Parts: sequence; C-alpha cells; structure tokens
Amino acid sequence: MVGEGILAAPVFTEAGDVEFYLPAGKWTSFWDGMTVQGPGWRRETHGFNSLPLYVREGTVLTLGKESGAEGEGFGYDWLEGGEVRLYCVKEGDKATMVDKEGEEIGVLVIGRDGGIEGTEEALKGDWGFWRISEL
Repeated sequence: MVGEGILAAPVFTEAGDVEFYLPAGKWTSFWDGMTVQGPGWRRETHGFNSLPLYVREGTVLTLGKESGAEGEGFGYDWLEGGEVRLYCVKEGDKATMVDKEGEEIGVLVIGRDGGIEGTEEALKGDWGFWRISEL
C-alpha cells in the first residue's frame, strides 16, 4: 500500500506475470480506469514500464506538475496546477494538501452535491478535475 488509497504490486518476472491481493472494496486501475471489486487475488501481465496500480474507492487523488531540475529529486509545485482525480467518492471524502515542508495548506472535501470544497485555499494555478469512476 502507498498510503491508504493506492495499492502498487511489484512485478518480479521477466515475462511480466504478477499475482497480487486486493483488499475489500472497489478499486480502480490507475492506468485504464477499469473498476474491480475486492477482496480477492488477481493475476495480470505487465510490460517493462508498468505494474499493477490501483486506487481505492473514496480517494481524492491530487497530481501536481513536476518541479525541480533533473537529478534534484521529485516534487510537485502546487502553484503551477495539476489535476484532481475522484475515485468513487462520496460526501465527506477528502484529501489534505501539504507543501514541500509537510505543512498543511488546505483540505479538499467532497460536498453534499458531489462538488469539491476547499479549492480556493488549497489549489493555485491551472487545475483539471476528473471523476474517474462512480459509485
């Protein structure tokens, strides 16, 4: 697990065959948006630049634009924008936004109408919003 909302399974074979366990709940493939129900074991085959990557229902996933020069590590510049992906969200689901020092800069919360509250405080720049899968 990568945090509470993302499952990444390593691929150890040259052929790309992998078997992994998805916990209970609805999971959406990050790559193609296909939704599957857990719990259960899954078998997949992946290419050289791929691996099983699934997002748990109720996840508000923020992907910022990459920042920093090559070799300086990985980071997001939240002031430059990015995208917010909603995975089978319901009222009250949320994501806490933090800066490079780990300080909270805002919280995105799914409201009663299914919209996102808190964007004014947490998001600066050009952001796209994507509802990846529905309940």
